[in-house]
Amino acid sequence: MNIDHSLNASAISIDGVFLSSASKPEAWDAIWQNATQDNHTTIFQSPAWCSAYLSQNSQTQPHVILGRQLSGEFAFLLPFQIQNRKLQWLAQDCNIYGYGVFSNWALSNSGLEWFQRNHMAVLRHGHDALSLDLRNLPRAMHSRPHPLLPACNITDADTSSILHLGADFDALLAARRGSESRQTMRRKDKKLSEIGAINFEALTGSTPAHAALDELLAVQAARLLENGIGDPVDTEYRAMLHHLLDSEGGPLKVLRLSAGSEHLASLLCTYQNDTVTFLMIALTAGPARRHSPGDLALRRSIQHAIETGYKKFDFSLGAHSYKEPWRDETVELSHAVRAFGFAGLPIAAIGLGKQAARRMIKGNPVLWDNFYAIRRYLRGKAV
Repeated sequence: MNIDHSLNASAISIDGVFLSSASKPEAWDAIWQNATQDNHTTIFQSPAWCSAYLSQNSQTQPHVILGRQLSGEFAFLLPFQIQNRKLQWLAQDCNIYGYGVFSNWALSNSGLEWFQRNHMAVLRHGHDALSLDLRNLPRAMHSRPHPLLPACNITDADTSSILHLGADFDALLAARRGSESRQTMRRKDKKLSEIGAINFEALTGSTPAHAALDELLAVQAARLLENGIGDPVDTEYRAMLHHLLDSEGGPLKVLRLSAGSEHLASLLCTYQNDTVTFLMIALTAGPARRHSPGDLALRRSIQHAIETGYKKFDFSLGAHSYKEPWRDETVELSHAVRAFGFAGLPIAAIGLGKQAARRMIKGNPVLWDNFYAIRRYLRGKAV
């Protein structure tokens, strides 16, 4: 396939790699879809995720950069957007990870060395943005460093956790949780079953799935409001998630746990290649919460991932205690906030200042506890 012709963009050669850029979504489909299936990526750089975002954000200016070797072989694809004269990941505000679509070569020693020499030339290609603002680059993923790590200049306070799944859930559970912990689980699970028959559903692409998503978002917003946190899911993000529920291949599912007719807990998870990524959880208010329905819903979600053939369960951002027994891999995140020239210095300086302040507050337990308490006191509301 002639990538340049398909994208209607001229290519330049940098150190043995052809670069092309494009801003027309209709030019991406076949190339991007094939590359996503056959190479290393995350759900947040998939055509389904990015298309769902663009369907609700028509003013976004996409900027996709493709790299191919002189032989014509695919090397990498970087889905970006230009927002307020800043080069960002496409759908950055909705993404957990800023990654790309990378071939085996791009993650090999020779590919990483190529990016070490040429990363800024790649990031400057084909646009007039004044500054670079790339968030949440995993320092390592797929057991290899991020090719654009040389551009990063600040580390995030948050990390994420990844569980490597085996072939048998019971064996995994026994390895992760001690006998006393499993006994406590069984006791709490029994209490939940006394409310009604336990039912676990994986919902996607249906009217019940859309209703379950709305319920999950409403419950989550109510719980966050109690702690003085505004709803992170705005109108556009909500519509984007509904769009994804109907996407081919079921990249988004609502996993709902019920006891009889009572909905106890819901998880929102994405599915891409060999990885399930956990986005959010919502626990319905009521006396059943003392019996840890969220823990049972999580266990059922991990079991569902194993039974459907997935290899990794990504718990995404946040070092919450319930993730600790499941942690096999810790993913550290970095940001690249830089000016492309003198005119971009004020923009980059503001961005760096915000990230530094955020890291200082979240990285200091005393500061974070006080910040959290003040926010809860000033903005929290009982619902």
